[in-house]
Amino acid sequence: MKIKLRKGTYKHSGEPLKFEEFEVECRGTGIKEDPFIIDSSSSIPNNFEILESERFIIIENCRLNSLVLGYCKNITMKNCIFRSSFLYNCINITIDSSEINFINLIVCRNCLLKDSKFDTEFKLYKCYNNTFKNCYWDIFFDSDNLSRGNYLENIDHPWIDEILEIQKPLKEPTESFSISTFSLFHGNVLKEIECRGMGTKSDPIIIDSHNIKKAKVKDLTFYHNRHFVIFKNLDLKKIALYDTKHITLESYNISKSCNLKFCSDIEMNFVSINVLKFGACQDTSIENSDIKEIDLYKGYEGTINLKNSRYQKISENALNQIKVLKNEKET
Repeated sequence: MKIKLRKGTYKHSGEPLKFEEFEVECRGTGIKEDPFIIDSSSSIPNNFEILESERFIIIENCRLNSLVLGYCKNITMKNCIFRSSFLYNCINITIDSSEINFINLIVCRNCLLKDSKFDTEFKLYKCYNNTFKNCYWDIFFDSDNLSRGNYLENIDHPWIDEILEIQKPLKEPTESFSISTFSLFHGNVLKEIECRGMGTKSDPIIIDSHNIKKAKVKDLTFYHNRHFVIFKNLDLKKIALYDTKHITLESYNISKSCNLKFCSDIEMNFVSINVLKFGACQDTSIENSDIKEIDLYKGYEGTINLKNSRYQKISENALNQIKVLKNEKET
């Protein structure tokens, strides 16, 4: 049976340059009793990603440069050797008898890592209810000390006291959401912002000017987001949305630039933007807004719908991707 995977190419900053979807023929049907099997005989590239999957998948006996799992459940990696692995917003992931130089877990829960070795660097961010058993770690980071309520058994590490912190009781849950902000000295860093909402369509995460000012944020960068998020009444310099869905901007002023790449289900209403640059975007709607300049990433197609909005300049390569609905005003 065939399953769909993705290969991504990124800048050092994390900005995606290209995504390629491909299918892999493998054994199994993807249910618990008959999982998909990806192994050394499968026709897979050295780097690939699995996104938004709840199918049961076993990846075994593979040597890879990089594996990324995002918004996934029920995946097992067994007897594998990876240079790096990045897991975000994942549940019920198992890493068994494997070696990974660099691993980063962001907002992961109910995962099991056992009988494995992480030679270079191990990072956790907002991870809880995970079990680590018979593992070796070298350099370890618990970003902002936000990972708690995890379980450790027979862990080998030079500074074991640092790791023991992550099995302290889970703190009283707070309504917060992690974003990436850019610093000239530290590059893109994760930062917590207080908010309300669960991130579902019926109960979106809502972030307003009070939340942003309290977190001292001047620009936002979103990578790989699948939560429903509403930003409202904000005044920022820059915002960048990459490989992101379900974002709404309301009563928003962006003094420098708004960049959208590989996005869908993006809505803007009563937004003022100096430069809007987009590419590979679908289902993007802008209403009742004022945009000075609209540009398109070279080589990328996409669609931007403008309604009841003002604009001054649209670059020639973006003309065919802009759909101006009725009653627009051009200055």
